[in-house]
Amino acid sequence: MTPFFRRIRQSLVNEGKTSRYLKYAIGEIFLVVIGILIALQINNWNEVRKKEGRLLAIYERIASDLEMDIANIDSLLTNSLKAQPIFEKVINDEITLEDYQEGTFYPFILSGFPDISLLDKGYNLLSDFSEFRNTDNREFVKSIHQFYSFYSTEIDVDQHSINAIFNRRDQFWTENHPWYSDYLMKKLNDDFIEYALHDPEYKNQVTRFYTVYYRIYIPHLQSYKNDALQLISEIRSNGLSTKP
Repeated sequence: MTPFFRRIRQSLVNEGKTSRYLKYAIGEIFLVVIGILIALQINNWNEVRKKEGRLLAIYERIASDLEMDIANIDSLLTNSLKAQPIFEKVINDEITLEDYQEGTFYPFILSGFPDISLLDKGYNLLSDFSEFRNTDNREFVKSIHQFYSFYSTEIDVDQHSINAIFNRRDQFWTENHPWYSDYLMKKLNDDFIEYALHDPEYKNQVTRFYTVYYRIYIPHLQSYKNDALQLISEIRSNGLSTKP
């Protein structure tokens, strides 16, 4: 209590003006309460602004993650789609001895495959941000959860299926084909060429990989890219980002 108000109260008491003192005391209490309420309101506004700032930063991190994913997907698609016709030549029995003898890539299409790891740092931050349920963008946050939940499941299943194909092929070739050590070192071997040209098992291996990789995995990545572009557009166009 300031000396000014203290002097007023003391003066009223000394003069015996009880009713005026009570009115003054009530007014003083009222002012204190109003001051507390104002302080609480200001503190609430500050907390809301801080939470909004954190949420905007999270949105921006999600957008940045998605942009990096799109760049990686574009690179993967460039390399994978370039190799697709070679797989189709094998499947359609159009590949020749000269293709294997002259090409540096033709014999080794099953030696590996380009792959990526999608980024989820921003999404994990959003999942840990408990206050998102009280934001004005609950439906948008829900759509982000649905996006990551769907694609993380689908793409993870695709990658496990592709790895399973390679693991089975690796075990089978290790146990049954002496030329496999040369294949691993990417040394052209006549026995392998004979196998690739005439053994149906090789065509089955190529077809199995082609089906999972080009007909399932690649379309999922293309769909991921399109939906990610839409999310980025919503974040940036609706001001849901710290990036100007």
